[in-house]
Amino acid sequence: VIWTADMEMNISYMSPSVYRLRGFTPKEASSQPLDEVYIPESLKTLMESRRTGLEQLKEGDMTGCLPQYLELGMYHRDGHVIWTETVISLIFDTHRQPVGVVGSIRDISARKQVEKAHRESEDRLREAQKLAQIGSFEMHDRTRIIICSDEVYRILESVPSAAPPTYDTLFMNIHPDDREAVDEAFQKAERNTEPFEIAFRILFPEGRIKHLNMRAGH
Repeated sequence: VIWTADMEMNISYMSPSVYRLRGFTPKEASSQPLDEVYIPESLKTLMESRRTGLEQLKEGDMTGCLPQYLELGMYHRDGHVIWTETVISLIFDTHRQPVGVVGSIRDISARKQVEKAHRESEDRLREAQKLAQIGSFEMHDRTRIIICSDEVYRILESVPSAAPPTYDTLFMNIHPDDREAVDEAFQKAERNTEPFEIAFRILFPEGRIKHLNMRAGH
């Protein structure tokens, strides 16, 4: 959908494809107040983006001239919400003053549904791991950086940092008497790509010990 508007967001043109997207004719869509077009949080996002862009231009910051990419929820005629990617660009007159905006709208509802399902799946996995006290991790062969689930951090009683841990940093938590066996198991798995299972202990700074069991493999 392509549309144009003045600086007060009064629509001057709406392409016919709006009917396919929202169920309204171009004339109907052009006359709707913005709060009937956008869900409340998206209307707030749109207005804040507009205000920021105009303030940047007023201060001589040309960033305000750049197209703005927004994900906005819009109402369909039947009441359900359509998620869209909206690209908005300013229209300038011959004196380089903004006189209006032009926008394009693309339906991304299917993508948003996939993202929502993925988030819900991750939430269920986190909850299941928490209840079972089972964590999961993935180690990158080249960098040896380890990506851990939230439950791994809970088991290790540590707080996630901005930079993910490496094998070497986590290895230092293992009880000194178990380090050789754990390292040997990892090296064998890397050479043979065979899964392994090993029981070991981690040692906390105050001397407390926790017994763990690990299964891993390529």
